[in-house]
Amino acid sequence: MTAVLKASMGEAAAFLSDDHGEDNLLKVLTALAGGSERLTYFQATPSTGDKARTLTTEATKLTALSLKMGTTGDANDTDLDVEVDGNVVASVSINNAEADGTVKSADLSTPVDIPAGSTVELVVSAVTTNPANGEATAVLSPLSVE
Repeated sequence: MTAVLKASMGEAAAFLSDDHGEDNLLKVLTALAGGSERLTYFQATPSTGDKARTLTTEATKLTALSLKMGTTGDANDTDLDVEVDGNVVASVSINNAEADGTVKSADLSTPVDIPAGSTVELVVSAVTTNPANGEATAVLSPLSVE
C-alpha cells in the first residue's frame, strides 16, 4: 500500500470515501505512523561494493538520495547507486575536482516506486583515488505528496 497525501485541502474529502471497501483515511494515518526508513552508510576509506541493504515489507518509494565526500580524492568520480532487486533505479556522483565536503543529491522529483518484497541496496559502484569519509543516505517512504 502506498498512501498519497493530497496537497490540496479540497481533495481531503476523498480520504473519507469508502468507495473501494477500504477506509482511505485509515491507510494514510497508518502510513504516517509508520514513517520513513533511512538506509545510511559511512566509511572512513570508501571502497566499492554493497554498503547497506533492506527488504521492503510493503510497497514504498525512494524519495531522497544523497552522497557526501569528506575528501573528494585525486582522480575520477565516486558513484553511489540505489539498486532494487539488482537494478539501478537512482544514482549520484561526486567528481574528485569538486571541493572537499561536497554533498550531492539525486534528482528524485518523481519518487521511484518500489514493490513489496524488494531488496533495496546502497552500492558504491566507483570510487575516486584517495577518498575519505564517504557518507550516504537513501530515504524510503510509503508516502508521496501530490
